[in-house]
Amino acid sequence: MKRAIFFSIILLFAFQNVANAQGDSCAEYSNLKRVKFRLAADVPNGMDNAVKILDKEELQLLLSDRQFKTYNHARRCYVASIPLLSLAGVSFALVAVSGMIDNPFLAIISACAFSYVFLPPGLTLILYSAKKLNKIANDFNSRNYQSNLQIQCGFVGNGIGIKLNF
Repeated sequence: MKRAIFFSIILLFAFQNVANAQGDSCAEYSNLKRVKFRLAADVPNGMDNAVKILDKEELQLLLSDRQFKTYNHARRCYVASIPLLSLAGVSFALVAVSGMIDNPFLAIISACAFSYVFLPPGLTLILYSAKKLNKIANDFNSRNYQSNLQIQCGFVGNGIGIKLNF
């Protein structure tokens, strides 16, 4: 019985140190924000705070699984919007320039109508992506960082029990 209690206490302290080490490694990123269409963090570097754009591996460690999936989806939406907005601009320019010779007013109207096919989906994807990235940053900043590793000790029917959640 004494060995079991001693072993439980050793495990408790060992896992507590693991949880603290994990919390310390992620504590350097205190504040997430959207920079263009990526997530960045304020990193203290002595005199002032520098902004570091985080790559996918760092975000996967910082964010929950749900937030990381939302981040990936928002990035894919942003990447999909680039060709749509480019096609809208190019189609507007081509139709407007080709029609300026005959009837300038009709050329502008037809250019707007033709580029309208690509413009709303592109803008929708851009706005959706920005909204989701802002929401991820706000959710991360509003919560206190807690390690996913939790150890609970307590009395159970047959003695002392340890519950490890990760």
